[in-house]
Amino acid sequence: MIIYQNSYKAFIIFKHFAPFSGSKLASPEAEPFCPCLSSKIGRWVLISVVVFVLLAAVVIIIVATTTNAFKKSPHKCKGGSDHDSRQNFRTNSSIDEDNIGGGRILRFVERRQWLAQPPQKQLPDLQHPVKLVIVMPTNSDVCSTQAQCVFRVRIRQTFDIESMHEDDIVFNFLIGGDGNVYVGRGWDYQGAHMAGYNAKSLSLGFIGSYKTNKPTDKQLSVTRLLLKIGVQLKKIEPNYELTAAGRLKPDVSQYKADALYKSFADWTHWT
Repeated sequence: MIIYQNSYKAFIIFKHFAPFSGSKLASPEAEPFCPCLSSKIGRWVLISVVVFVLLAAVVIIIVATTTNAFKKSPHKCKGGSDHDSRQNFRTNSSIDEDNIGGGRILRFVERRQWLAQPPQKQLPDLQHPVKLVIVMPTNSDVCSTQAQCVFRVRIRQTFDIESMHEDDIVFNFLIGGDGNVYVGRGWDYQGAHMAGYNAKSLSLGFIGSYKTNKPTDKQLSVTRLLLKIGVQLKKIEPNYELTAAGRLKPDVSQYKADALYKSFADWTHWT
């Protein structure tokens, strides 16, 4: 203050040498990185960004490792059994990979595997062995992979219960274009496929509409195996009759499937 009051020149000199002095005026604090944030908040922001980057890197590594593991895993049945218990089905797989039988062996896709809902009430028992086996179409789109067939069967059950007010899917078994047999009501319960015949027959619903298109070789092959095992299990009489729904009730349009029925013309039990 004395220098400032007595001499302007001295004041200039004071200002020139002030930065080398130890006063507070000579060493002003550095401005913060972000003036709007305190240094403590700034440190927390920096730490959060670093942690986020590290976590993202870990997630990317895990995803990459898992993807490679799935690609290397072979698609096999548990225990090598023909009747495996797979419940997850790949929608983009080919027929050969998706179906170990392909019509050459008998493979059932059980109700739990096609995600069936329980029957609305207890179904009536079917007396064995039955004399009559009825073939009919489901009148849906065809399917060539297990994923497609599962979808068709599940939709058909919903239609039968919700729209037709049935207690369950109406067929005893459904034959898929993938070469698998889909269990509907099965061997032991009456179907609801045809009034007047439900208590004395088994129904085989071929997934698709067959007015002009024939069933696949896989469907026909697995049908032979199903009928054979039915006789062996004493669910079907040895001298059973295999017939067309369209022959029993020719006036019902939903049973019309000429291309399907012609495929059985030379079968021993066909009537």
